[in-house]
Amino acid sequence: MKIFIYGSIALSLATAPLAAQAGQTTAQKPFATRGELTDLLDVLNGTVNSAVYTDTLKGIARAAAGVVRSRLDQGDFQVGDRIHVTVETTGIVEDTLVVLEDLKLELPAMGEFSVRGILRAELEEALGTFYADFVRNAVVRVSPLIRISIIGGVGRPGFYTVPSNTLLSDVVMDAGGPIVGSRLNEAHIDRNTEVLARADAVRLAFIEGNTLDQIGMREGDQLVIPERGDGGQGLQTSLRNFTTILGIPASIFALSRLF
Repeated sequence: MKIFIYGSIALSLATAPLAAQAGQTTAQKPFATRGELTDLLDVLNGTVNSAVYTDTLKGIARAAAGVVRSRLDQGDFQVGDRIHVTVETTGIVEDTLVVLEDLKLELPAMGEFSVRGILRAELEEALGTFYADFVRNAVVRVSPLIRISIIGGVGRPGFYTVPSNTLLSDVVMDAGGPIVGSRLNEAHIDRNTEVLARADAVRLAFIEGNTLDQIGMREGDQLVIPERGDGGQGLQTSLRNFTTILGIPASIFALSRLF
């Protein structure tokens, strides 16, 4: 289970080690607020500067503090990030915007909007305030998008641009679901030439219903599902595993084999 730290956190000898270790996950929580990150940074800095904790624990806290500090200073968005924006006024206008080289969005007929220093949790309100100067009573909705690739044992491997809060299991189904010979239990997520999430972490993400954000996927990452040729047994095994992961009753799976 992932541990998230919210609200006001009191630093004490009992809680600091736990907070420092949990901070590795919390520091990258996609929609953490500025208040949450500020509170966490105080705890992590306290751990780093304490004389009672080990160098290992201080190293964990120092690394997490660096991530938090960067997010607070630079914001969450990078060049190339895609953001789906919906503006409701007398009608509904939708558009997908791309973060440009100078960390700005080009808004049609409204000019540029900088996302530098803005967290994901702040973007909707910040854009709403910007639009309010141009459009009266506008309601703005935003959904960050990421482009990832699905490789291997699915019906339609390829590139997919999806909201970052999409369930990992839904991405697999959008790509056609597991095929004959897919080894879903061995699926892993790669970033460039390194493994971002190994098979056990991916299985847990399926079971817990994690989103792409929650498992830490970014633009350009790959979900790799190995394949094997075993005359169809791989399909039944993969489907059985996947239906179990998604909580589909075994009776429904058994019935599906009749058709």
